[in-house]
Amino acid sequence: MLIINSRMNKILNHGLLLCLSLLCLPGMACRVAADTTGGDPEASLRSLIAQEANGFLGQRLPWLKIKYVSASTTGNDDGWAAEYDWSRTWGQTAVPDLEIAPVGSGEVKKRFRFAQLGLRAHAKGSYAYGGASNNQDLSTAGFSLGLDGVDLGWVNRLDAAAQAAVQVCIASLGDSLSREEYDAASRRCGKPYFDFKRDHGSHAYSYRLGLDYQVEANDNYGQHHEVYGVKAVLAFAPASGSLAQRLNLFDYPFRYLTRPFSTGGADYDASYPSVCLALEHVDPTKNTARNQLPGGAEAYERLHLEVAFSTRVLTFNGTPVTFEGSYRIYRELSAPEAVRTAGLDEFNYGTAMLYMPARLFGLPGGRQDFCLGYSSGELPFDQQSSEALEIGWRSDLSVLPELLGL
Repeated sequence: MLIINSRMNKILNHGLLLCLSLLCLPGMACRVAADTTGGDPEASLRSLIAQEANGFLGQRLPWLKIKYVSASTTGNDDGWAAEYDWSRTWGQTAVPDLEIAPVGSGEVKKRFRFAQLGLRAHAKGSYAYGGASNNQDLSTAGFSLGLDGVDLGWVNRLDAAAQAAVQVCIASLGDSLSREEYDAASRRCGKPYFDFKRDHGSHAYSYRLGLDYQVEANDNYGQHHEVYGVKAVLAFAPASGSLAQRLNLFDYPFRYLTRPFSTGGADYDASYPSVCLALEHVDPTKNTARNQLPGGAEAYERLHLEVAFSTRVLTFNGTPVTFEGSYRIYRELSAPEAVRTAGLDEFNYGTAMLYMPARLFGLPGGRQDFCLGYSSGELPFDQQSSEALEIGWRSDLSVLPELLGL
């Protein structure tokens, strides 16, 4: 069995753990995977990584969120809104040859890295219905040429005896167990693997460097401007049990106050907040409110900073409840005095969301969640800061046939 490291599930496909002949997903039982490479374990693993990495870094199915927004700001109306999020990348992932050194062998080990250079198209935004105030009135669509990289840490090998014991244990479980019973039993079977992962894990990183072009607009694209930018994104996942993992202050409220109440699958290591920084050139020709000001129609440069954090709140019978928070800052450089006086040179916006998988409520599985959230601040097309609460349902479109009985 091969152990890449303890944080692969944070970077590859939101939970991919790769073993020699096992494919393990958090909250799911380990299943025996077909070996189509003539029994060569390194070739089998490399092929599997390439397949999953291309899927993760390539097409992302459209997310659709339907929500009811309760506005707490005077003058804003409650009502229904929809959010969407889609992207696709055209490119090929470069996966290096693996050099797997058994622990304690004295051989030189190699960090496992892969990268992708590609063209990405994306569309993300929201739309409010029937006169309702939009608490996230910013839509974007465009292209990005970028380099995505992932460093998963040191590659280690679990000894053959432990590997065989895990596989025999899983094979003996049979098909009569419920999903919850099977998941619990498979976690017990995989204890040697998880212990090894804990003891020999290493830090993991991912990054993106890109040149962007996008149209930035309000929800109906009635007002918009063009944005050209240079962007860098960095994410860091500390090794399980490491000092860096223990010093992740952002995760403290969840680690010590909520996850102890989990029923099954309480062990979880949160990544640090990801950081996105961009230097952008903005052409505001179609921004009506700004163009009415002296010097407001001229192109300008701005800094765009976004910090995002995701963690597990707790787990019910192997089903995780997730928290996601983000904070965005848009700051114009050398803004004209009239723009500064009108308060259109800087925008700050924060969100906090709680996602509860639909299967907690007995609905079909798949990637769909009930959500509860709070937002505060203003975005580039807002005229004033606002606060709002929202409740809704989020899904990717792959589950629609199941929901419709097709």
